[in-house]
Amino acid sequence: MGKWDFLQPYDEEVLNALADGDVQHAFAALIDGYQAIIVSYCIALMDDAGEGEEVAQEVFVAIAGALQRFESRSTLRSWVFTIARYRCQKHLHKLSRRWRIFRTKRQEIESVVLPEPQATPEDLYHAKLHHAQMTHALEQVRRGLRRLDPWHRTLIMMYY
Repeated sequence: MGKWDFLQPYDEEVLNALADGDVQHAFAALIDGYQAIIVSYCIALMDDAGEGEEVAQEVFVAIAGALQRFESRSTLRSWVFTIARYRCQKHLHKLSRRWRIFRTKRQEIESVVLPEPQATPEDLYHAKLHHAQMTHALEQVRRGLRRLDPWHRTLIMMYY
C-alpha cells in the first residue's frame, strides 16, 4: 500500500463529479481529501504557520477557479501540489520583496515602533537563551535541507 493511497477515493470522487459537470461537489471532495495535507505542505515550505495557512487558502481559491478546467494529463495529486508549490514560491517572492523594503526603510520603521514594557534581567536572559536554542536548531534543519537537491527537499517537505 502506497503512502498516497488514502487519497484515491477522494480523487475518484473529484474526477467523477467533474465528469458529471458538478464542480461544486468536486471541489468539496477535493477539500475533504487534500485540505490538511496542503496546509501542512504550505506551512513546511513557508517555514511559518501563519504564512503557510494564508498560502493554503490562496491555493484552494486558485483550485476552485481552475478545477473545471482540470485535464487528466497528470494525476489530481500532482496538479494540486504543483499549484501549492507555485503559490508558495510566489508568496516567498512577495515576502522577499517586503524584506528588501524593510532593510532599506529600517530606520524609519524602527523609529515608530513603541518600546516594549521592561522585563526583569532574568526574564530577558531566559527569553534570549530559548530564542538562541530554537534559532540554532532551526538553522541546523534549514542547513540540512539546503544540502539536498530540490527534488529530495520537496519530497521530505511533502512527507513532513
